[in-house]
Amino acid sequence: MKDITLSNGETIDISINWLTLKLLNDYGLEKLNKKMQEDQNQIEAAGVLIHAILQSNGQKVSVEDALSLIDINDDTIFVIFEIFKEKMEGFKKKQESRKSLTKLTK
Repeated sequence: MKDITLSNGETIDISINWLTLKLLNDYGLEKLNKKMQEDQNQIEAAGVLIHAILQSNGQKVSVEDALSLIDINDDTIFVIFEIFKEKMEGFKKKQESRKSLTKLTK
C-alpha cells in the first residue's frame, strides 16, 4: 500500500475497502473517472477520492475538508489517481474471474 502525507501532517494509507467502493459508487464511478481525465475537474475528483478514503477509514470529513488536506504544490493528487486506478483494475479483474468461475460451475 502507498501512504500519503496530508497537509495537516497526518499520513494515510490509500486503501480501498467495501465502504470506499460504496461511497465512490454513490458518487458515480464513470463520472469520477471522467473528471479524473479532465484537467479542470481533477481537483474535484481528488476531493471525492480523498473524502471516500478518509470516510471509509473512520474519519468524518466533508469533500471540502478533504480538499484542504492536499498540498497544492505536491503531486499527491496524481499519486492518488494512479493508485486508485491500479486498485480498481485489480478489483475488476477479480470480479471478472469470479464471474468466469461461476459460469464454469453451472
